[in-house]
Amino acid sequence: MTESDAYERVEKAVRSIERNLTGAIDPERAADAACFSLYHFHRLFSLATGETPGCYIRKRRLSESARELVFGDRRILEIALSYGFGSQEAFTRAFRRMFGLTPAEYRRAGTLVGCLARWSAPSSDAYGRKEYRMEPRIVRMGERKLIGMAYHGKNENDEIPRFWQKYWDRIAELPNRSRPGESYGFCFSIEGEEGGGFFYLMAVEVSNFDRMPVEMLGKVIPESEYAVFTVRGLAAIKDAYTFAYGEWLPKSGWRHTLNFDYEFYGTKFANPDDPNAEFEICIPVVKAMA
Repeated sequence: MTESDAYERVEKAVRSIERNLTGAIDPERAADAACFSLYHFHRLFSLATGETPGCYIRKRRLSESARELVFGDRRILEIALSYGFGSQEAFTRAFRRMFGLTPAEYRRAGTLVGCLARWSAPSSDAYGRKEYRMEPRIVRMGERKLIGMAYHGKNENDEIPRFWQKYWDRIAELPNRSRPGESYGFCFSIEGEEGGGFFYLMAVEVSNFDRMPVEMLGKVIPESEYAVFTVRGLAAIKDAYTFAYGEWLPKSGWRHTLNFDYEFYGTKFANPDDPNAEFEICIPVVKAMA
């Protein structure tokens, strides 16, 4: 599968979403349309569109409801119910979060602004402008225990780098840390009624969970085979994930499993500002069925 193939699958999922904006739809259904597992789809969809699947669905429903408010004459309650909101109050809360106005105020303003347009795949001449290729190694890794600080959100304003800066010193001082000089960024998706996001654990490996600070979280990474991608420089992280999920994984003979992935920062990542600093993206995989 090429990058264009991956975008075409996301486009197929978007078509499924757009057909059902006034019906029942969820990210799992969209993932089925794209022929991916839910987590694989979530990763690829977010990389392609800049929105999680749940957030895209919510914003597109609100955007189309905004269009009806400006150009139509249906009652606000009718619009709310037709786009899947259980009540006018729930619709008003979601609408205000996106547009900064209530539906009634937006209708009186009479101008269509702040909407999310339907996503479309880039034109074919955009493919391959930036070549990014890397061959992962398949490694079986044993179970590991992590402790760290958890972030939940959408990282829309690059909150995660600031999150590292704010809490790293506290994590680095954990007394039961087993591998000094190494750290993890453990990630999995969360979809919910507010449009979803992801869970990110900035963590270190520990020998046990004893004396874990109350504000921190422990996580066990299970034994599995992993596709391990070596990445040079933090600036390449989006390209690396896009290649891993959009190109390598679909044609590799492996499939994603276990609903998470993580970044590993070892001794070759001494300075995050160094463009040559190396880290690894580790994706749990199993052999795909023939």
